[in-house]
Amino acid sequence: MIRSSVVSVFVLAAVWTGATHASLEHTDPSIAARVSALMDQMTLEERAAQLAAPFGSAAISLNNFNATGFGAVSLTSLSIHSPTELVQQRNALQKQYMDSGRLSIPLSFTQEVLHGGAAGATVFPMPLTMGTTWDEALVEEVYASIASDLSAVGGDLGYAPVINLFMDPRFGRHQEGFSTNPMLSARYATAAVKGLQGDNGGSNTGYMNTDRVVALGKHVAGYGGAPGGLNAA
Repeated sequence: MIRSSVVSVFVLAAVWTGATHASLEHTDPSIAARVSALMDQMTLEERAAQLAAPFGSAAISLNNFNATGFGAVSLTSLSIHSPTELVQQRNALQKQYMDSGRLSIPLSFTQEVLHGGAAGATVFPMPLTMGTTWDEALVEEVYASIASDLSAVGGDLGYAPVINLFMDPRFGRHQEGFSTNPMLSARYATAAVKGLQGDNGGSNTGYMNTDRVVALGKHVAGYGGAPGGLNAA
């Protein structure tokens, strides 16, 4: 059940863009039904490959577009010289990938978004600095802006917020988290997710609009308590 749900996150991109297999064109239009119908056509190998997210220009070359494909690519793997060049490379890679795939499932494009959404976009303070504001509404506004920037260059999933509690001062990545206090970290992380995705059922009615992205909280459980302060990302 968990594996199927994770695979569905990447497959969901197909129904959002309408790039589903021809045999799905006249099926139930609901997202859940279309995802289910598409997954029914996928082999076990194709489903597993949706969990793969190669990093780096060599890893995403056309030579590696095998029969199973893969699920996501970090925009960091492409050019970051300018937003225009990034979008051009992103669109070209998406077209090449979909033209080579059996089911034409589009790639999900991801990005690190702790304090900014795209090359050339606004650079915000790191989360540790945001954590000193005591202003959840401001943090939500910051991440809404980040989501808009990432969406504008073709991204759909952001690697944020960091929800770990970094407890060892020798650990060199404290700036990625909001606080060492569980309550503060939870409140700010919630605000960040609402900013990135929109607030489902809250006062913010823009839940998962076109200028929003999926939030991926990180890292693994216990990451902030690595023995000796060693980085284990």
